[in-house]
Amino acid sequence: MKRYPFKFLDAYTRDDRDIFFGREEEVEALYQMAFQTDLLLVYGASGTGKTSLIMCGLAGRFKPYEWLALFIRRGNNINESLQKALDEARGNAGALRSGRLDWLDEPEPVETAPLSHISRQLNALYQQHFKPLYLIFDQFEELYILGSREEQLAFIDMVRDMLQQEHPVKIVISIREEYLGYLYDFERKVPELMRKKLRVEPMNLEKVSAVIESVGRLPNGNARLLPGEEKAVAEGIFEKIKGRDNTRTIELPYLQVFLDKLYLQISGDQSRQADAVFSMAELQKTGDIGDVLRNFLDEQVLQTAGNMNVPPDDIWKILSPFVTLEGTKEPLSSAMLQERLPDATPGLIGNCLQAFQHSRILRFDEKEQRYEIAHDSLARQVHAKRSDEEIALLEVQRLIHSLAATKPEAREPFSERQLDFITPHIEKIVLNADELDWIEKSRDYLRQQKETEKQKQREELEKAQRQAAIEKELADKANAALAELRHKNVSIFESFSNLGTELIRSLDHDKALEKLSVAVDIDVDAEFKNLLIEPIEELLFFFAESGRRPDLARTAAELLFRLAPNSATDPLLKRCLDEKWEQRNKFQPLLKALRSYSQLQQRYYPVMIPVPLGKNGVFDMGSGDGEWGHQNDETLHQVKLSPYSIAETPVTFYQFALFCEANEKSIASRTPYWGRFGDHPAVNISWYDTIEYANWLNNQYSRTPCYKLNRKENSDSKNLVKNDWLKWKVDWKHKAGGFRLPTEAEWELAARGGVGAPRMLFAGSDELDEVGWYWQNSGDKPLSGDWDLNKIFDNNGRTHAVKIKRRNNIGLYDMSGNAWEWCWDWYARDYYEKCRDKGIVNNPTGAESSEDGRVLRGGSWLNLAENCRVAYRLNFNPDDRDYDVGFRVVFVP
Repeated sequence: MKRYPFKFLDAYTRDDRDIFFGREEEVEALYQMAFQTDLLLVYGASGTGKTSLIMCGLAGRFKPYEWLALFIRRGNNINESLQKALDEARGNAGALRSGRLDWLDEPEPVETAPLSHISRQLNALYQQHFKPLYLIFDQFEELYILGSREEQLAFIDMVRDMLQQEHPVKIVISIREEYLGYLYDFERKVPELMRKKLRVEPMNLEKVSAVIESVGRLPNGNARLLPGEEKAVAEGIFEKIKGRDNTRTIELPYLQVFLDKLYLQISGDQSRQADAVFSMAELQKTGDIGDVLRNFLDEQVLQTAGNMNVPPDDIWKILSPFVTLEGTKEPLSSAMLQERLPDATPGLIGNCLQAFQHSRILRFDEKEQRYEIAHDSLARQVHAKRSDEEIALLEVQRLIHSLAATKPEAREPFSERQLDFITPHIEKIVLNADELDWIEKSRDYLRQQKETEKQKQREELEKAQRQAAIEKELADKANAALAELRHKNVSIFESFSNLGTELIRSLDHDKALEKLSVAVDIDVDAEFKNLLIEPIEELLFFFAESGRRPDLARTAAELLFRLAPNSATDPLLKRCLDEKWEQRNKFQPLLKALRSYSQLQQRYYPVMIPVPLGKNGVFDMGSGDGEWGHQNDETLHQVKLSPYSIAETPVTFYQFALFCEANEKSIASRTPYWGRFGDHPAVNISWYDTIEYANWLNNQYSRTPCYKLNRKENSDSKNLVKNDWLKWKVDWKHKAGGFRLPTEAEWELAARGGVGAPRMLFAGSDELDEVGWYWQNSGDKPLSGDWDLNKIFDNNGRTHAVKIKRRNNIGLYDMSGNAWEWCWDWYARDYYEKCRDKGIVNNPTGAESSEDGRVLRGGSWLNLAENCRVAYRLNFNPDDRDYDVGFRVVFVP
């Protein structure tokens, strides 16, 4: 009798090994792996023939006496199915469990751990058959599609036990590759799971050709290929099935269904016993076949619906329960199907099952008494026909069934989100009493939970409010204590900060640095700390510019770095500290980067104002006989001067203190009885002090000094002053430009506001109160009447800060009053008369020598108003210092 060689959608078994073609390489690889490991994983896409490869290919390589193979599907529970398979293999399951076997009654050695139930069964089975046991778990993905978490974990533990067997037990697992990710827990507990695995590839042209050509050569087969067209027919079939898809492989079910369809087209024999010859002509008659499986399924559903006189949708509804939500097979008994479809009549269900079995859409498992879709490829087609509503209903059913199937003690109530999903569909699905009861209990539980949660929230709110009140009270106390501490800190900080600032103004820079160092360490807010930046910048400037004590400059730099570590000066401050700068010129880039540099430069160095000289530099010097307060040494005469600039103010204590620091001189010895103030004119200054200052100032600006000073006493033969105990010789280098004392003529022209300015009694006004400090306004209150020294002292007469009174027309301050100002000239009462007799005198420098001393100009806080006139002249011993005598400098280019 001839044999029909096509299996349609059925898997190949060992009995089909004579018609199983195209898988020789995979069969050999699988066979070799079976001897290399006790746990073998076979995976691949749906429709690649994994089951046939094992049940036919691998099984065909073993002789019956070489292995004992148990093929296991999940059924209702994979662990129960395994147990059932073992019981059936032994043929006497009860004997093992009841303990009637003699070998089980023998006591186990004390040192050996007790065997698990599954281990005892495997041992018994091996001793019964004495050949390797192969446990083959087919369509293993069903465990993760349909099984519970408990079922999965129990199976993993069972596999671990089986792998510990002394007797040969092999485990082969077949799974669709898209479910490999579900094996994470399995692999974590059984690491050898993935060590030996075989991927089953889809059928390519070479394998399809091998199948078709081999079938055509079967001696007893009823399907033949037209001689000479074998290769063309094989390639044509491959291309027909592949269609327009850009792929090099096809699925095996599509090939089997197409070959069956082509056979029926050629032979017309539904019994599949007649001969058929496959040729290119017959192949071309098939036309464009589209999706073979979908078309086949559609045809069978329409045919069944027509035979039963029902709508096709009713037939699809009967097929749908056999497919999971994931589009895989789900075996069902007729009773289970009836339970799923309560609206369908038993007659319709029975007729459909027979029709589907006859058309090979369903297959019936006699052992399990269940129907299932013939292949997962068909299951996907059924799943594709489902509507969104049907899918939603299936999801609801699965959710309810899976939770209700859990043991009551481990079952959790449905969540609010799950109940919201279930409720709209609950009337459209069939639920048993237990499931309905659990839904209602879940709702009650949820209501109780919400009420409990609300009560808990109320209690927590009340508790939080009480705690908040306590914490607020504590916080208020803490804040009050903190505020008090901050207030104390601020008070201490302000004391040190203010003291440091006042010490700078009183020219005690050393102590100021000490006080401000303490202030930096006091814990106050940044807004207060920022107040320290300017005075500490001043200390840095002072000690760096003086150049004598760079360590104090670096101390100030460190304080600045701590106050503002991210400021623009940060890199320079860090370099200063790291490199330990010593020389004055090293500090210059840092000083110029200070925010207060310009202000400090003007505070500690004179600001020079050019004196206007008109067309020819000639002006009338002295005073006329009719001027108020005129003296007989003020004879009016003409003088011509060369260009020069003069300091905006007299040299202040700030400026003179920098000179003293640089030259290690005492600023304290110059302190008047009312105290030192940096912005007051420096007083108690001798004429020799001014010479030293001018020379130092030139050095600061890298210029050649104007004076050559011989500090040997009595070295100046032109000094005829009896009470000058120094008489140092000072030579003026007239050709040298730079800073020096003004001559009388230079001083007076500057005070008058330059050539062409209106002549006034005082520097900038005819009213002394507007421009200068003198005996009547220099104390605590205005004085009047006759000049009286005691009255002046009682009124706290003193110098005042420069630039308080009005300036003259070229911007000079305090040239009348406040403090007398030294000039270069020797004093001679008749010097002006001699100048008058010479006509216009160019750049006069005073008498050649004198018994009366050097010239003072401008008057002071102690003097009468007439002494503060621009024209007034006074002589003074060069080495004398007094609390109303200071000076200012000029600059000659």
